[in-house]
Amino acid sequence: DVMVDYASNSVGSKLVFVVRIRDPNGMPKNVKRILTLMKLKSVNEGVFLKYDERTRKQLHLIEPWVTYGIPSKGIISDLIHRRGHGKIDGKRIPLSDNTVIERELGKKN
Repeated sequence: DVMVDYASNSVGSKLVFVVRIRDPNGMPKNVKRILTLMKLKSVNEGVFLKYDERTRKQLHLIEPWVTYGIPSKGIISDLIHRRGHGKIDGKRIPLSDNTVIERELGKKN
């Protein structure tokens, strides 16, 4: 007999990037609730999620409405440079370079 250990983490990463790809037409209430909890309110929105057993089960339920995978370092840095924003003094400031982050984190230390 050969024993096969099934890992709960079939993706092989602690982090996944999830993008919503479909409209809510014919969507069950539990799927809407999961998408709202994941902050995927409209099509083409994406979020980074910690990949654990709970997230795996939720992703399995909403698979027809989302796509997900392991983000590379290049994709993460590209997304942060293009779309990343931070709140500084109550204003939404784009994270165009590290000087904004260094200036604000320097105040906290």
